[in-house]
Amino acid sequence: MWIELRSRELHIHGVALVPEMRGQGIGACAFFDLETEFRDRVDVVELGVHESNADARRLYERLEVSTAKTLPDIGFVVLRKPLRG
Repeated sequence: MWIELRSRELHIHGVALVPEMRGQGIGACAFFDLETEFRDRVDVVELGVHESNADARRLYERLEVSTAKTLPDIGFVVLRKPLRG
């Protein structure tokens, strides 16, 4: 995972798993670990995903990450998950 702390926002630039390790819950565990580690320091987790990456989008939906905006010119979706009520 490539992450960046932006004031009270944790931005995930990228998540990479070798194909044979996908679908085993590793990405979800890593996301939950980030939430736990940064919960007291950030208000939101933000990441982007290409519209064509259906597997990643399904994972993020299961993790309750919502679409914040779409960037149709580049086929990208910006997703956010608040960590504080």
